[in-house]
Amino acid sequence: MTAALATLKKNLADLVPVSPTGSDITGLASGIDALDSALPSRGIPMGRLTELLGARGSGKTTFLRHLVQVTLGKGLWVAYVDASRSLAPRDWAGLDEEASAIRNPQSAIHQPPSAIRGLQSDLGLWIIRPTSPSKGTWAADVLLRSGAFALVVLDGTPPLSRSVAVRLTRLARSAGAALVVTGEESAAAIPGALRLRVERRKGDRTACRVLRAACKPRNANHESRIADQLESGQSISPLTARSTQHAVGSSQFQILVEKG
Repeated sequence: MTAALATLKKNLADLVPVSPTGSDITGLASGIDALDSALPSRGIPMGRLTELLGARGSGKTTFLRHLVQVTLGKGLWVAYVDASRSLAPRDWAGLDEEASAIRNPQSAIHQPPSAIRGLQSDLGLWIIRPTSPSKGTWAADVLLRSGAFALVVLDGTPPLSRSVAVRLTRLARSAGAALVVTGEESAAAIPGALRLRVERRKGDRTACRVLRAACKPRNANHESRIADQLESGQSISPLTARSTQHAVGSSQFQILVEKG
């Protein structure tokens, strides 16, 4: 691992300066206003582990794509460990242009969409595909140690043991990076600061439930305000994105804050 880490650090140093993931950033905005405003960090917490739960087809990947897009749009680097090798390139086509449009709206004019280009995109998205799902945690370890990425996503690995989760959390804290681990069910031993569950609802809607947060929501009235909106049938937060047919499009996320 030492040789691999040294090589990665050298390659990253040649490509890009270390991302600004210091104390001035407390959270990565998800781009879903109702969710971000409910969380103490105003988004996915930096330096902590976040669990993103949901069954297949629940919308986890859609949520992650939007989070990655918003993060890239801030000029930060993202590493996505696709341990199950299940990401569909067509679903991520045009991500560079969408993120570039967030950073500089004029830059996206008259630019054709692009597909995933291997390991690295022009704006700092690295897709890592280990030879087996069990090696995903090793890849996340190396990426966090590099200190170059503001967001590291670990997708499709077997459930993490407590010792592995603690080690990765310490590395995320040291790097000041947000670590997001996906799963269908939560491993109770994982010491995550935030636990989200994505669920499909009637009417082609997707709900994102906050099952656990390290701190209470910023706004004590936020939970009741959201509940009132749900009862009245109002939509809570449209998940807007630069329109491509594989982006969120017209889908909406409903945010439910549950006391942990």
